[in-house]
Amino acid sequence: RKKLGWYNKHFNPALIQEYVAPEEELRVIVLNCQTTFGYRLNVIRGDSMDSSSRQGTWEADEVDPEGVTLAKIIARDADLSEVAVDMVFDGSCYWVLELNFLWDETDSQQTGTDQTELIIEMIEKGEL
Repeated sequence: RKKLGWYNKHFNPALIQEYVAPEEELRVIVLNCQTTFGYRLNVIRGDSMDSSSRQGTWEADEVDPEGVTLAKIIARDADLSEVAVDMVFDGSCYWVLELNFLWDETDSQQTGTDQTELIIEMIEKGEL
């Protein structure tokens, strides 16, 4: 935290994953800047600090609406039609760890959401 505080005072604020060791991480996938499905990941660290080394159980229950709202705002303001936002909650606010522009079927299958069915449904509703 001390190193991160120094970094934020001297540079544009950003969370660098090397400084973060959360017990839980929230990933929210946003499609067409508005439709979301969110997950909570119970983090188990490997040797590396990047998100690809994190393992755990994705769960769709108890997803914090504040995190979902933040992800939608980021997607809308940045005009990102498809993005996964990884973030952590420090007890008072969410901090974004990274934006992922490549996410796969595994993300949705782990919570029972079928990505293909979701996209077909969005097309039928005129959302895509």
